Amino acid sequence: MNTIAFLGMVFFLIVACSDDNSEPNDFPNDDVQNIELPPSDAATPIISGNMIVIRGNGFTESSEIWFQTSSIRSSGIKADIISYSDESISFIAPQMSGDCDVILKQDDKTQSLGTIYLENRDLESLEEHIYVIGYSNTSSEEGNLTPSLYSYANQSGNFQLKNELPQGEIVKFALPENNGSGNVYYFNIQRQSNTKKVNLCRYNILTQQEAIICTDWLNKFSGASNGMAIGMIENTLCGLEASIDKGFEIISFGNDGKTTLLKKAFPYAEINGKRVVQFYCEDDNLLFSYDSEKRCVLVTGKIRFEDDKETFDCLLSLNMKTGDVKLLRDEQDTYYYEVLVTRQGIVLLEIAKDTDKTIIKTINPETLETISVLDEVNESMTFSIYGEKSNSIYWDVSGSGYHVSEYNFDSKQISVSDSSLPHIETLFTIRY
Repeated sequence: MNTIAFLGMVFFLIVACSDDNSEPNDFPNDDVQNIELPPSDAATPIISGNMIVIRGNGFTESSEIWFQTSSIRSSGIKADIISYSDESISFIAPQMSGDCDVILKQDDKTQSLGTIYLENRDLESLEEHIYVIGYSNTSSEEGNLTPSLYSYANQSGNFQLKNELPQGEIVKFALPENNGSGNVYYFNIQRQSNTKKVNLCRYNILTQQEAIICTDWLNKFSGASNGMAIGMIENTLCGLEASIDKGFEIISFGNDGKTTLLKKAFPYAEINGKRVVQFYCEDDNLLFSYDSEKRCVLVTGKIRFEDDKETFDCLLSLNMKTGDVKLLRDEQDTYYYEVLVTRQGIVLLEIAKDTDKTIIKTINPETLETISVLDEVNESMTFSIYGEKSNSIYWDVSGSGYHVSEYNFDSKQISVSDSSLPHIETLFTIRY
C-alpha cells in the first residue's frame, strides 16, 4: 500500500510540474472562438488593399494579424488593423498574391485562423468610367419605371445606352467598388400595393448581372427614423446604423447579406457632451464617406439634441481607431452638406438651401475644421460625385431634359453636357 501511495504521489508531482511548464498554446479554450473567414479562391480572390473582416469572439486591442506564404513563412507580413469588436476584427489585406496563412498573435500566443487567397492588382492603371442610371420614359405609372444604365463620355457630353436594369426604382445614388471588380451597389425599391420592399443590390457592369444582398435592411421606408447609410471602407461594402439604444455602429455586409459589427464606440450621449434624441439620414443621401488616412467615417444627416425643439443639418465624423465623435451642425438652417473624397483631400460641399450657390472647401476629417475654401460657384451641386482621373465634380441638372454638369478643380470652370436624358436618377464613377 505504501508503494502504491508513493507512486501516486510521484505521478501527481509530474503532472503538476508539467502544468507549470505549459506554454499558452496548450490552452485551446483561451483561443479566439467561432472563427469565420470570408470565402476566397483563385476565381474570387480578395484584392490586396481591401478591408478583410474575420468573425470571431475574443479579439482584443493587442491583436495582431500576420500573413505568411511558403516563400515568406519565416517572417510574414503584418496587416494594418482597422478596428475590432466583440464579434470581429477588420484589417487591410497586404500586398501579396496566392494562398496565405492568416496568423493571430495576441497576449503572447499564436493562433492559426485559416487561409485566404489574395490577388495583388495594379489599381492605379485601371480606367475610370462615368455611368448614369436614368429613365428613357417618365410617364409610366409610379412603380413600373424600368431604369437603364448609360455610359457618359465627359469629353463629348454624350450618353450611350448599355442595358436595362432589373425593374424597380433606384434611390438617388449608386455606390461603386473601385478595385476592378465592376461591382456597384444601390437600393432598389419595389412597390407592391401599399407597401415598399427595399432591396440592397449588387450589379456587375462586366457580367450585367444583379444580385440581391439583403432585403429590408434599410427600414426608413417602413416608418423607422433611424440613421442608416452605406459606404465603402477600403473598398468593402459597409453600413452605418444609428439608434437611441445603441448609438452609432459600423457594420460590414457579407455576400450573403450577413452583417458583422466592426465598431461600437459612438454612443449618442458623447457628442459635445449632449444627448442625441434623434439622428437620421436624408432619403436622398444615404451614403457615408471614408477617409483612409485618418480612419474616419463621415456621414451627413439631421440631428436633434435633448434640449432642441427641431433638427439641424449636420456632418458627423466617427473615428474608427479612437472612437471619437466630432460634429459640424448648421444651426442657421442655411446649407445642405455633402462630402467627397478627392485628390485635394476631403471636400465638403456647403449647398445653399435658398439660392443656387455651393461653397467648396477642404476639411480635416478628424476635427471637421475648415482647411481652405477652394471656390464658391453659383450652382446647386446636389447629389454630386467625383471623378479622380478628370479631377472633376459631376452632378445632374434639369431643364429641357436632364443634363450633366462638370466642375473641374484645375480650371475652376463649369461645363454642361449637350446631350440629355428624360430623367437622371444618379451618376457614379467606377474603375475597372
